[in-house]
Amino acid sequence: MILNNSFDWFMMYAIILAAGVGTRLRPLTEDIPKCLVKVGGRSILSHQIYCLTYIGVKKIYIVAGHMYTLIRNEIDEIDTDVEIELVINHKYNSTNNMYSLALVLNSVWLVHRPTDDQDHWLILNGDVVHEEAIYQKVTEAHKFLHLVDAALVVDRGTYLSESMKIIVDDSGFVKELSKGITKKRSDGTSTDFYSFSTRGLLILRHHINKILQTDQNQWTEVAMNDLVSAGKLKATCIDISGSKWWEIDNLTDLRIANKLFKYIDGIGPLIQKKGFVFDFDGTIACNNQALPKAAELLRFLKDQGKKIAIISNNSSRSIGQYLNKIENLFDLNLHESQIMTSTKALIEYLKNNNIENAYIFGTSEFYRELADHNIVHVPGNPEAILLGYDNTFDFQTLADLTIFIQNNPDIPILATHGDYRCPSKYGFVPDLGAIISMIHLTTQRKPDLIIGKPNTKLLETIANLWNFEADEIVMFGDRLSTDIAMGNNFGATSVLFMTGDTSYLDLIENEFLPDYIFNNPAELYAMLKLENLILDSSMDRENRAKL
Repeated sequence: MILNNSFDWFMMYAIILAAGVGTRLRPLTEDIPKCLVKVGGRSILSHQIYCLTYIGVKKIYIVAGHMYTLIRNEIDEIDTDVEIELVINHKYNSTNNMYSLALVLNSVWLVHRPTDDQDHWLILNGDVVHEEAIYQKVTEAHKFLHLVDAALVVDRGTYLSESMKIIVDDSGFVKELSKGITKKRSDGTSTDFYSFSTRGLLILRHHINKILQTDQNQWTEVAMNDLVSAGKLKATCIDISGSKWWEIDNLTDLRIANKLFKYIDGIGPLIQKKGFVFDFDGTIACNNQALPKAAELLRFLKDQGKKIAIISNNSSRSIGQYLNKIENLFDLNLHESQIMTSTKALIEYLKNNNIENAYIFGTSEFYRELADHNIVHVPGNPEAILLGYDNTFDFQTLADLTIFIQNNPDIPILATHGDYRCPSKYGFVPDLGAIISMIHLTTQRKPDLIIGKPNTKLLETIANLWNFEADEIVMFGDRLSTDIAMGNNFGATSVLFMTGDTSYLDLIENEFLPDYIFNNPAELYAMLKLENLILDSSMDRENRAKL
């Protein structure tokens, strides 16, 4: 039985609009309706019902059309105390979600005539998944809903071109809701989740009934935009920036959603892995500060007997500096073999190729670490040109380098990494990739080898040290083009933390998708602890059964 977190001082009702065919999800939707497509091992509809039950809704209305008998069967199998009423839209092929909503609202007002403005109504499209925390946030916002007519659940930090966007006025009220809003004008993306007071829903009902007299193939959002633009519906926003949600319109969306919500089906396979490799900057630390619960996550894994390694493309720090920083930030004592940097990988490459004399561009720490391995700066007769990150160089240093490259076209150029930008306290700043671009524009030459991520050399070295196969290792990072690309190319399980350079829009446009996506280390730490508790409890039951 699903327990709920009900709020006794007001009643909540929910309407799920799930009559659509989902043509862009074919061939999946040739056999099932769109809302029964599985995300994270659970149908979209069952996930919605579970979360609505948890926050204590009194009744759920589900509007079905395409293959509605399968939806009825799904409802019968869901364990919930909440009353569910299935409403059938027999015109689903020629109408849109506005017509589906009208079927429920006109039936409710005809039969029940709700008048209590303390009641609240949640409206969701049947093709979107939100994490439980979002439902909880919507519930908590209801204490203020009597001051307005409606509240839109909005991701203020995201712009998705295929989704509805909003514009708010200076008072924070929505004044426009449209898919056509440009990125420059947008104040956030609507997540197709709306909360209405009874008064607000009555205003919406009157307007959609008026529209449907002449056009039955319209979106509910069209009516909402008419009302907020005219000042007839006072709507505010519930900001869920940083929380997980996704609208599933096509197979690419489904692929991303399954990464975002893979934990729904359990993270047991993740915790069974043997080696855990973490990118440093942006993944577990930022601005010389540990990210929340990152230290606890690392210690938890260590206590579970897992192998841990830290990797970084940043060539401006030495291994010793990383060891000190990790001990200070995470209270974790690591051996230098557990730290792999692009500089360390470069040194290994140079040794294997008997290169000792080089033209070196980088920080003083970069120079010193190379010198510690008998690789020295010999600008007169170098065997290679070595490029590392440098935040201290002046124009003359760069000019001398580019002139030398032009005059010596046969000397190979080796770079530690190719990241274009790196995070700082005040925002992103140029990284070595940006410097390489300047060199290329000036000399028409690019590095012959970039040794750091996404090159798999760093992971190969760690795997060989541990004597692990690629599928026994998990790679954690915050960048798709470096961390995740390296993990995927190597064959490791890849995990993305949304703590750095990656946006949800990047997930749509990038070819490299991780196996798991978590908001931050804290989210994964909480889930791993819960998973471990469940496993321990199961073991205890098994042991007790043997006694």
